[in-house]
Amino acid sequence: MGLTDQLGAIVPSAIRDRGRELYHRGAVHMYRANDLEVRAYVMGSRMYPVDIANEDGELRVECGCPYFAGDAGICKHLWAAFLAADAAGYLSAETALDTDDLGELELGDDDLARTLEAFRRETPPSPRYDAWVSQLRAIQAAQDRLTTAKVTKEREIRYLIDVNSTVIANQLTLNIVYREVRKDGSWSNPKPFSIAAGKIAALKGVQDRQILSMVLGTADPWSSSHGYYGYSRDRSIPGTGVTIPASMTDVVVPLICRTGRGGLLTVLADEPVTLSLDEGPPWELWIEMKGGTEKDAFRVQGSLRRGEETMPLTEPALLLPGGFVIGPDGVVAGFEDFGSFSWVPLLRRQGAILVPPGQADRFLTQLMKMPRVPRVK
Repeated sequence: MGLTDQLGAIVPSAIRDRGRELYHRGAVHMYRANDLEVRAYVMGSRMYPVDIANEDGELRVECGCPYFAGDAGICKHLWAAFLAADAAGYLSAETALDTDDLGELELGDDDLARTLEAFRRETPPSPRYDAWVSQLRAIQAAQDRLTTAKVTKEREIRYLIDVNSTVIANQLTLNIVYREVRKDGSWSNPKPFSIAAGKIAALKGVQDRQILSMVLGTADPWSSSHGYYGYSRDRSIPGTGVTIPASMTDVVVPLICRTGRGGLLTVLADEPVTLSLDEGPPWELWIEMKGGTEKDAFRVQGSLRRGEETMPLTEPALLLPGGFVIGPDGVVAGFEDFGSFSWVPLLRRQGAILVPPGQADRFLTQLMKMPRVPRVK
């Protein structure tokens, strides 16, 4: 008699159903199993370690999930592992549990008292399967997770930088969309592209797999769906309002440009401007002081310089703290702010800092005390 036959009467049906669903999904990964113990990882909302052992006739179980840790009883992860062990013929030395052994099970006192009598009544054994049946199911389930719905139309994924949202968040913000070819050969209107983590590996485009994996990896690692051993298959990319931290901008933006499917989305343009990559030297952030007499204030203005080239700070469509200047024509070039990006929003919004007459020396003294400053002319 297997574990599920002996314990079925004392485990709530809801737990058994959820555990069975995990088992048939191929979520149980046994890495040590024999007649006396089974150790496995079970993938639920994250990867949980599960231990089952027969110690001198006493069954001891352990799961790393919050449900089990809260003394609620046998969890769905344990039940899934019980099913896997039974199907593979493991823990066969545990053929008949004494009712005394129930004291060693983490089932909860209320459940134990209420179901002890039911446990003593032997129930018909469930069908047993050869080990290969379980193994083939696990292989099929793994393949199913990587199988996407059949796409009958040509599809293109686009990565659009939302200028307005990026400025507000002070962080690169993407809208990831897709469009399909209509019967007449024209493109459909763009729609938000959302994809679950487990489906990314099945995408045909290498560039798309790289970009979307990086985008997913930039999400908050402490979110509830983040697994102990990498991101969970349950996580997904929403498609709109996807933020990329500055630490990843220098990697993600060039990849997007090289696809030929990156775009700059502004409130003034009807269509996104296609992004292209300028791989020349980076533009540098400069501040310069103009005017200033005993009677007139002098102005502190910003500019961008690259060799002999000069560009007003207000000219680019967007400057990214991760290190890029994006022009209105969609050309993306490197940007070196020397750790002084905080000057950029103020000078682009205000145009200049006005220093009253007679305060130039005081301004320069305060400027030189700052830990990080742009290039100064």
